Amino acid sequence: MLLTVQTNVTDCPDLNVTDCPDLNVTDCPDLNVTDCPDLNVTDCPDLNVTDCPDQCY
Repeated sequence: MLLTVQTNVTDCPDLNVTDCPDLNVTDCPDLNVTDCPDLNVTDCPDLNVTDCPDQCY
């Protein structure tokens, strides 16, 4: 079950659009792993597993 925690770009300054071209902040303020399967924790050290429980790393 996904948590209702919103992860915004401001929460993760290291996250670049180029890392996930399908991710559109305006279209999807809630960051989900399914929206960006290529997103790795190493790409965004500020991203916590609690923000995205489905994240594989």
